[in-house]
Amino acid sequence: MDLYELMDAYADAFDDVFPRPPTDGRTDEEIAAIIRECLDRGEPYDPHWEQGCDY
Repeated sequence: MDLYELMDAYADAFDDVFPRPPTDGRTDEEIAAIIRECLDRGEPYDPHWEQGCDY
């Protein structure tokens, strides 16, 4: 599955989009691995947003 298919699968599984701020600096491969892990665990991603940051 490519990244866009994984993002669609994430949205279907968790009824939400994958939280990815545009400045997170992760590669598509890293994001895909995170999404696969979330789908395997059956739990959505918790990005641990930092207070006071302007994403």
